[in-house]
Amino acid sequence: MDIQTQYQVLLWMISLGILLGAIFEAYRQCHKVFRFRKMLLHFLDICYWIMAALLVFVVLYMKAGGQVRLYN
Repeated sequence: MDIQTQYQVLLWMISLGILLGAIFEAYRQCHKVFRFRKMLLHFLDICYWIMAALLVFVVLYMKAGGQVRLYN
């Protein structure tokens, strides 16, 4: 993977992190308004983290060909 592709992947991951943070913040605000029961809240938390992990995996797979790199 060349340096340009690595920077593109880095920018995609930063953008995805910002998006996931915004989605989590909206989810947190919904919890404050609707006051979900504790069991439902735990279930929704797990659903969010599974969705986030799958989204990161799919984007990383599509943009980096499945390669995971450390940036130093």
